[in-house]
Amino acid sequence: MRQVLEMLKRALDANTEVRFNGTVREGDPRFYHADITEALALGWKPALPLEQGIEQYARWYVAHEEAPRD
Repeated sequence: MRQVLEMLKRALDANTEVRFNGTVREGDPRFYHADITEALALGWKPALPLEQGIEQYARWYVAHEEAPRD
């Protein structure tokens, strides 16, 4: 999660710190692990690298971001 959030932070040129508070709530997963082995076995292939996808998402987000609400 930290790596993905750091990529998103860079893509958005955000001046913020990625941090976690260590609080674990009931139902929260303890660990995240991305494994696309089964998807690949079914014939799926990523269209582009993760970092490039995050950069594209960030550009889309900025283009579609609404003005702050009062």
